[in-house]
Amino acid sequence: MNINTLLEHYRSGERNFCFACLQEANLRQVNLTGASLLGANLTGADLSLSILQQVNLTGAMLWRANLARASLVKTNFTQTLLIRGNLEQVDLSGALLTQTDLRLANLRYACLKGANLASASLCYADLTGVNLTGANLCNANFTGAILAGANLSNAILTGAILKQVDLEQAILQGTDLSRAKFIQTIGPSSESG
Repeated sequence: MNINTLLEHYRSGERNFCFACLQEANLRQVNLTGASLLGANLTGADLSLSILQQVNLTGAMLWRANLARASLVKTNFTQTLLIRGNLEQVDLSGALLTQTDLRLANLRYACLKGANLASASLCYADLTGVNLTGANLCNANFTGAILAGANLSNAILTGAILKQVDLEQAILQGTDLSRAKFIQTIGPSSESG
């Protein structure tokens, strides 16, 4: 399916675009609110500044995709591959990212308030200044991640792996760090603020 066909079908009311192949597609500034892109291949696609609220991207492939400054409120990214994705300044408030692969992703200054990232892989991701207030990060793997200046207030990090993580100036007020594993971590390490 090409981009023009997809947008034409969306405008006519269709929302099911499961398993669409949109590699390297230019979808910059599109509005696909409520669409289902379950299992879609969006490798290398440009979705920057797009509105993708309440979209189902379960199992989708977004390797090296550009989602910078997109609105992804309450979007479902369960078991999605976002390796090396650019998610700088995105709004992922209330999004579902369970078992999502965000290794080496750029999430600088993203808003993930109330998001569910249980069992997500955030290894070597850049989460500088990210807002994770009230997020569920149970069993998430942050090995090598940068969380400098991140707001983790009231977040749940039960069982999370924080190996070689930079937590300099991170806000941990009310954060649940029970059973979290701290190994060679920089910054706050065992007490919630």
